[in-house]
Amino acid sequence: MENSFNATLVADGHAHVYPGYNLADCFAALDGNLSKIAGRLDAGGTRVVKAAFLAERSDCRFFAEWEKRPPKAGAYTVRATAERAALMVRRGGELAFYLLAGRQVVTSERLEWLALVLAGDVPDGLGAGETLERIRTAGGVPVLCWAPGKWWFKRGRAVRRLLADYEAGDFLLGDTTLRPGLWLTPFLMRRARRMGHRLLAGSDPLPIAGEERVMGTYGFAMRCAFDESRPADSLRNALLHGGGIRFMGRRGGALHVLRRLAANQAARKKAQR
Repeated sequence: MENSFNATLVADGHAHVYPGYNLADCFAALDGNLSKIAGRLDAGGTRVVKAAFLAERSDCRFFAEWEKRPPKAGAYTVRATAERAALMVRRGGELAFYLLAGRQVVTSERLEWLALVLAGDVPDGLGAGETLERIRTAGGVPVLCWAPGKWWFKRGRAVRRLLADYEAGDFLLGDTTLRPGLWLTPFLMRRARRMGHRLLAGSDPLPIAGEERVMGTYGFAMRCAFDESRPADSLRNALLHGGGIRFMGRRGGALHVLRRLAANQAARKKAQR
């Protein structure tokens, strides 16, 4: 299979766009930060493909809007591809990166699944196992996302059940910038890796102004087979069957993460008044 790999994917595996974000800043951050990561790689003479995998909340429909009315954002323009789940973001006349559709789905246990490379919907509020099956049936790539405190106690037991009930390859796990840089890899993430589950990394920006600059700072790289006429299918297969995944970029320090989370909490309280 290695012999069929003709590209090196550099990607943010957990991207968001929220109301209030400056879209030009989002695209510039993704372009610049993914390019920095790519610049540190030895691609072995293969083509470098940059991508951002969206995981939109249930109240966000930016990807669908951009399909209908492609925006221009500063130096960046959005263009359709032959597949519904993939858009091109161009800077000037050059391709900057691919943008892949996807959803973030909250289960009844309050775990978070990412349904990557999926243009359709999966409802919130179902059980973790049913949500996983819905994502797979719809053709998405299911990623069980780590978040601070969400793999502890009752929810931790739910994660353990998923690891016991499903095989490696049935779903992936996701790491984010919300895990401080000096923290050890969580125990359940280490267990999943030993079991053969693939792990992705992504920025996971928060829904507050200024978080745009986090996009693309943490991600992954891997060798894959890429067909530019079928970018969504190519990148879906890459996540599931590509070469070894290397985490790239950086996570913030503990104080930086706490400041981000505190700012997000303050913004939520303000919005509820």
